[in-house]
Amino acid sequence: METKKYILKSPTYNQLKKIFVKHMRSQCSNFKIGLLKIVLLVLLINNNVSGQVEINSNEEQKFFETEIGNHSRILNYFSDPRANNINIYYTRLTITLDPDTLYVKGNVSTSFVANRITDTLFFDLEGSLQVDSVLYHNSNVNFSQSINNSIWIKLPQQILTDAFDSVVIFYQGVPIGDGFGGFDKGIHDTDKYCLFNSSEPYTSRHWWPCKQSLTDKIDSIDIIIQHPDGYIAASNGLLISEISTAGWTTTHWKHTYPIVPYLIGVAVANYSVYEDTVLFISGDSLVILNYVFPEYSDTAKKYSKELIPVMKFFAEKFGDYPFMNEKYGHAQWTKGGGMEYQTMSFVGSMNYNLLAHELAHQWFGDKLTCGTWRDIWLNEGFATYCTGLCIEHFYPENFFDWKKNNLSLIEQAIPQSVWVWDTSWNARIFDYKLTYAKGAYLLHMLRWKIGDEDFFSAIKNYLSDTLLAYNFAFVPQLIHHFENQSGQNLSAFFDQWYYGSGHPTYHLQWHQDFEKNTTIFLGQETSNPASITFFSMPVPIRFFGDGKDTLIIFDNIFNDQLFSLSLSFMVDSIVIDPDLQLISFNNTVVRVPGFELGSLTLFPNPASSEINLFYSATFVPKSVFILDAVGKKLFSSDINADKFSGKYVIQTGQFPAGLYLIKVKTESEERILKWVKAN
Repeated sequence: METKKYILKSPTYNQLKKIFVKHMRSQCSNFKIGLLKIVLLVLLINNNVSGQVEINSNEEQKFFETEIGNHSRILNYFSDPRANNINIYYTRLTITLDPDTLYVKGNVSTSFVANRITDTLFFDLEGSLQVDSVLYHNSNVNFSQSINNSIWIKLPQQILTDAFDSVVIFYQGVPIGDGFGGFDKGIHDTDKYCLFNSSEPYTSRHWWPCKQSLTDKIDSIDIIIQHPDGYIAASNGLLISEISTAGWTTTHWKHTYPIVPYLIGVAVANYSVYEDTVLFISGDSLVILNYVFPEYSDTAKKYSKELIPVMKFFAEKFGDYPFMNEKYGHAQWTKGGGMEYQTMSFVGSMNYNLLAHELAHQWFGDKLTCGTWRDIWLNEGFATYCTGLCIEHFYPENFFDWKKNNLSLIEQAIPQSVWVWDTSWNARIFDYKLTYAKGAYLLHMLRWKIGDEDFFSAIKNYLSDTLLAYNFAFVPQLIHHFENQSGQNLSAFFDQWYYGSGHPTYHLQWHQDFEKNTTIFLGQETSNPASITFFSMPVPIRFFGDGKDTLIIFDNIFNDQLFSLSLSFMVDSIVIDPDLQLISFNNTVVRVPGFELGSLTLFPNPASSEINLFYSATFVPKSVFILDAVGKKLFSSDINADKFSGKYVIQTGQFPAGLYLIKVKTESEERILKWVKAN
């Protein structure tokens, strides 16, 4: 099987435009709908009514249904921005949990450095939880809980800029949990209870007072969970101790890597605990600690070992596991999907795709966390594509189906960008068809465009960037690494595929003469021309004939582009993108009459809505006329020389059925062709 590249040098593109304004305008209908939803939302909130959007039952989407979050719109989903007057460097969370009762009681000690002079601290906490007291320097201080789920703490004196200080908040109450986000009580094995949190994106505050934002990572955290004997508590980091006293166990976990609040997880159940061990090529080893329901233990032990080669594969592709000094682990919950809590993913089962997805998040989402929910693709698109990479590497016979299934989902997606323009709607943030499936395929196309070596090198550079590692990342920073590694200007690619919406449909028209000289016209139409009128991509096309086939890559940089080439065999069929490298749907391939020197051809003929006037470089039309059967002129048009591409399209829907003449003039001659208008 022969593969060739047929490259035309792409022009220089402008840098990314002012994305927000452009794409809000391009999706004006959705923007108007969004405004209407906000108005309706206010009415719903005033009447204490909430609504849900039905979750698609696609099997892959079920794996991630717990990441979709609460589908009800809420107005007060953001962190209190005033909380950014401090940076938190240490947290000690002590919490009492009993799976028989959905209730939390605890205290949070927060050590911080002041970003500016202040005498007020702000934390996020859902109003259903009551603050009992606040200690500052071992003394009670004044505080208030506002209606917008904030705690305001009034200090007795000002804290100076760059000063280190701390505060302790005591609280208790029934945490909010609705099956999608917050804090939930589950049941397994008919009558056994468990408790766990689900905090992404806006529900960390539903179970503990925190700074719920994407602006500040806690440098280290101690998590102390008090629970009845007979239960086991799972959380982030290393297990320090489990001490039982008077029927209660105190479990202490310690995590010493930077962590954002939504990636902190706690779970309490009657777990069965076992370990898997990964031995890396370097000689280092890592424990994978598994907390599973006892009735699932045998099944879990059978399937969790499949993650060991995946861990090695990711380490090879992306660099060492980001939390090598601690552990990786799984804690089972009663939800159907998973959540990538740092060093301890919560999963519903040991499904291979799910485990690979959540493990990938330890690099994409945990080590590097999206700095805004608009760029959630940096987490979910990467993790989804990592699952595809596992299938490609370990089960290559299934990779085509993986691509096919994701393309099917993308085709069904709402006409919006992968970039999230509405972060108030969790269903949009975690839209599987856009954020996950199309986000993953965006990476697959980028890999196709720049090549494997540059693609994976750029990702390693991105993950090891000292300004980003264990911090927050944004898409322009990722683009920089891809451009710096590949030497390509990728502004147009991301403008079209990430910030833009829709997809192309390719229309290929071709001809081959008896000497095997082959000419093709490659055109496209886009599904959302209000957003993107043309997708510039290298397009793979496979030619078949005489028992042979050849894959040729055409750098498609403008519409109705003409390519000429010579093949070693007579072609009998052509397939666009046979290996599914691109997002495109309903492509067409049509064989047309010749393009020999001096040729002029109408196609199709007969035609109904439009006809294509094909011409060669030695017969370049300047004007075209449509005449009736007796020579009366019905239509005329000058052809703009700047648009010459070898084809001129004439719209013919307005003409009644019958026989017509097409007169074509160049600067020095004219020709007349017969054309039949069909019904």
